Amino acid sequence: MYCIDSITRNGEVIHYIDEESSQQNASVLLLLHGFPDNAFGWNLQITTLKDHFHVVAPFMPGTLNGNTVSSERIRTEELKKDLCQILNKVRVSQSQKVYIIAHDLGAFLAEAFAKDSEQDINGLIFLNGMGLEQFVSRKFQFTQWVKSYYAFLFQLAFVRYLVFKVLPGYFLKTAYDQSLLPLHDELRNNDNRVLSTITLYKNLFRDALKIIGKKPRQLAIPALFIWGKDDAFLNIPNLNEVDQFYIAGAVRILDGGHWVMRTRFDQVNRNILNTLNHWEKSA
Repeated sequence: MYCIDSITRNGEVIHYIDEESSQQNASVLLLLHGFPDNAFGWNLQITTLKDHFHVVAPFMPGTLNGNTVSSERIRTEELKKDLCQILNKVRVSQSQKVYIIAHDLGAFLAEAFAKDSEQDINGLIFLNGMGLEQFVSRKFQFTQWVKSYYAFLFQLAFVRYLVFKVLPGYFLKTAYDQSLLPLHDELRNNDNRVLSTITLYKNLFRDALKIIGKKPRQLAIPALFIWGKDDAFLNIPNLNEVDQFYIAGAVRILDGGHWVMRTRFDQVNRNILNTLNHWEKSA
């Protein structure tokens, strides 16, 4: 059973799993889940990582309690403020390092937070996900357009209504099937609460239009991409692409689909721990 804590910002309650390490002044790991998912989807990582780090896994608005989420509430700027307030609460010292591990849409938030937050982020680990600028750089990749067709459909209000209110079970089954999740995986027990942030696709599309044609900013922190090679939604990144956005990048390709941290959790956890230990020693 996890410790679920909360903070309140502007009258909105933000929930997060908070698992403190037994090690004094341990570095903080922010685990940002994607869509359709919630913070419980990190359980196979939390079990391993909490022995070494202070693990914090926020729930995106609505994904825990099913509350209605407004489009404005899940704009990137608002979500970044949530993360900043969470970190201000959980960090006992500013000397504690902070690393972010993000999956799917959580990667968009992770990149934005690392670039523009007042908090210093010491490293990023992406699991089948990437920052918005990196995704936009793929605008001439036809195969990526084909894989991401659903993102354009989600710009339509009636499609979002169908997914969230009318056919949530069908949509979730389809998404998990295409992600190669085993039939016994706990994620398949999710209900429509994990669809609460579907409007985030509309916000991200608008954000993407604003950066088309702009020179990408390279982050001066290390980044690791762990990728399930059979991802049905996102093309595999290569080092040439990664080097445009991160001063020190690495890519690990594993067997598996979009939720590689569940289908290959042992390999993923080993890669995460090895990388974090290397970053800790290098720092």
